[in-house]
Amino acid sequence: MDHRLPKEGWLSGAEITYRLTGLTDGVTLTKRRAFTLVELLVVIAIIGILIALLLPAVQAAREAARRAQCVNNLKQIALAMHTYHDSRRALPFGAIRGPGSVDPSRQDVTVGRWFDDFTWLSQIGPQIEQTAWYNLFNFKITVSHPVNNEARRTKIELFGCPSDGIAENEFYSTTWARVRTNYVVNWGNTGYSQKDQNSTWKFGGAPFTFARSIKFDHITDGLSRTLMLSETLTPKGADWEGPLGETIIATGGQTFDSYVTPNSEVPDEVNRRCPVDIRFMNRCIPTADITNTIPLNHHCAARSNHPGGVNAAFCDGSVNFFSNNIDLQVWRALTTSQGGETIGQLEY
Repeated sequence: MDHRLPKEGWLSGAEITYRLTGLTDGVTLTKRRAFTLVELLVVIAIIGILIALLLPAVQAAREAARRAQCVNNLKQIALAMHTYHDSRRALPFGAIRGPGSVDPSRQDVTVGRWFDDFTWLSQIGPQIEQTAWYNLFNFKITVSHPVNNEARRTKIELFGCPSDGIAENEFYSTTWARVRTNYVVNWGNTGYSQKDQNSTWKFGGAPFTFARSIKFDHITDGLSRTLMLSETLTPKGADWEGPLGETIIATGGQTFDSYVTPNSEVPDEVNRRCPVDIRFMNRCIPTADITNTIPLNHHCAARSNHPGGVNAAFCDGSVNFFSNNIDLQVWRALTTSQGGETIGQLEY
């Protein structure tokens, strides 16, 4: 039977019915119904559940990538420290001067206050392939002098952890404009004063200190058992937010110590002011001015946005992740350079 439709002319309704029936060989054609509202809502709910299940995995993968980059940054800075040591026979100073130091030759608007002066951060420019940045500094005057304004504003990506990031401080001022960064040097087991806390809690040495450089030979606890660097968080306020994250001047924010464990709920106690940034609420207490002396309770913990702990580099250049729940005495032993403690790797 020829089921082809004619090229010309019109077909009657009976002819159309007949021909379509022949074309489908007896199959009844039915109209498909649309989704009901309930079915549509069920599909949307299932998609929402799948997204909710996948989102934490995506976020975890992104944080793993950020943490890996942070580890790499610490390794690069630790390598720079070694390169510096190879050429200078010592590590950089932690702060170019110490408490109570007044040097009229190093003038700024504060008459050369020691804690507004250089730290370790600016010293490793050539070792991190940032010689042009290093050459911007005039090291004969304080880092806070307006002459050093451009250098202080320069953002070096290596110094920022992707989980937190570099922050601007008082960028409206040629004297106080500077960037806050995420990596800090080990200042020992007792606080920024580097003094004994009491008869049983004694300062055990550190790889960095005031007004002088430490040689690897003086780290008698061993380079693989003494921490060199760890992390800190940077306040994001436009005005002065206190010392935390101030790695380019010597107010204490260029350091961490083991007064408490990483990311401790015990507040940091710092010079004069705490951040307005809500992330630091109940995590910071201002202490007295440190112009002449540093209070024994002045301390800055290692802190990060990584879930569960912080990254830290040893003096041999290796990097480990340390849990917030690490035993306090083990953590303190890892920050001493001449403490003489015996530590097994399984303890951390």
